[in-house]
Amino acid sequence: MKKYVRYLLVLLMCGSLTGVKAQKSFQVDGINYYLDGSEARVSDNRDYSGSKIIIPNSVLYVGKNYPVTSIADSAFYGNWRLKEITIPNSVTTIGESAFYSCTSLTEVSIPNSVTSIGSGAFEDCSGLKTVTIGNSVTTIGDGAFDGCSDLTEVTIPNSVTTIGDYAFHKCSDLTAITIPNSVKTIGNWAFYRCTGLTTVTMGNSMKNIGSSAFEGCTGLTEVTIPNSVTSIGSRAFEDCTGLTTVIWNARNAEYYNGLSYDSPFSNCDRLTDFVFGEEVEHIPAYLCRELTLLNTIVIPNSVTSIGTNAFSFCRGLTKVSIPNSVKTIGNWAFYRCT
Repeated sequence: MKKYVRYLLVLLMCGSLTGVKAQKSFQVDGINYYLDGSEARVSDNRDYSGSKIIIPNSVLYVGKNYPVTSIADSAFYGNWRLKEITIPNSVTTIGESAFYSCTSLTEVSIPNSVTSIGSGAFEDCSGLKTVTIGNSVTTIGDGAFDGCSDLTEVTIPNSVTTIGDYAFHKCSDLTAITIPNSVKTIGNWAFYRCTGLTTVTMGNSMKNIGSSAFEGCTGLTEVTIPNSVTSIGSRAFEDCTGLTTVIWNARNAEYYNGLSYDSPFSNCDRLTDFVFGEEVEHIPAYLCRELTLLNTIVIPNSVTSIGTNAFSFCRGLTKVSIPNSVKTIGNWAFYRCT
C-alpha cells in the first residue's frame, strides 16, 4: 500500500515538475536541469540512456554559471540503465524517490555537503551493495534504502539524528550496523526483516526505538539497549528467533504499544538471558511477556517499579529476586507464570 501511495505522489510530482521544466529546463552534456532562482537542480532524467553520470558542481546556462545544489524528487526514477553516479560537493539535498528502483546502481557515495536524504531516495535499488553517507546528513528519510536487498555495508555518520520509518526495510544482506551516538530515534520498521543482520551497536544518545524496528532480524543473537532509551515500540524485536541474550540498561523506558499488546521481544523463542543493568529504575510494561524460556530474573537494587504485564506468561520462570527498592508492581506483572 505504501508503494502505491508513493507512486501516485510521484505521478503528481512529475506533472508538477513538467510544468517547471517547460519554463526553466535545459540540458548540459545529456543531463537535464531546471533553474530554481540562482541555483540549478538535476531534474527528470528517467530516460537518460547512459550507464554512468558525473554531475558537475556547476553548469553554464545562457552565459552564466549556476551551482548544482540538489537532485530533484524522482530525478532518476526507475532508470534501470544507471550503474554509476558521482554526486558533487555542491549538492545539499537528494529528493524523494530520486533514485527509486535504479536496479543496476551498485555503489553510492553521498558527499559531506548533503544534509538530507529524501523519503524513498534509493528505494528498491536492489543491486546497491555499498553506501557511504556524508557527515552532514541529519536525517535518513522514510524508506530511503527500503528494499535494497543486496546492500551489505552502510556507514552512518555522527551527524545523523533520525533514522526514518522503513529506512533500511528488508535490506536482507546487511550484516552489521553501527548506530552512532548522535542518533536519537530509530523509526518504525527501520530495519524490518534485515535477516542477515548479526550485530547492532546503538549509541548512548538513543531515546526512541520504533515499533517493529528490528522485527524479523533472525540473525541477531545478542542486543544491548542503552541507558538513554526512553521508549520502545511494540514488536521492536519480534521474530528475532536467533536472539538468546538481551542486556537491558534503559533507566526509565516506557513501552509504546500503539494498538498492540505484544512484547517488544515477542516470539523470540530462544531468548534465555534477560539481564538488567545496575542503573535501571523502571521495568516497562509488557517487556518480557511470553518469554517462556526465561528461568531466573535478577532485578537490581536500582529498580523502583515493575510495569503492567512485565513478565506475564513467562511460564518457565522459577525464581525472581525482587529487592527492597521496588515500591510498585503493576497489574498482571507475573500473570500466568505457572
